[in-house]
Amino acid sequence: MTQWIVDAPTDPRRFPSVQHRHPNGTLTVERDRTPTVSAPLGGPRVERWTHVCACGEVYVWERKVT
Repeated sequence: MTQWIVDAPTDPRRFPSVQHRHPNGTLTVERDRTPTVSAPLGGPRVERWTHVCACGEVYVWERKVT
């Protein structure tokens, strides 16, 4: 069984440190350079950043930008 380990900073402008724990060790994942951005009418802008592990699994982190 695998598990995502997310160390989120208290500053909302900073990116979290994300690791992917496997039965035989922990891997650091790579963050995509460009987010998917959505801006609903009247709502805050939402950025979706993807983090990809070498095993192929993906973790999505969302940040609301005011």
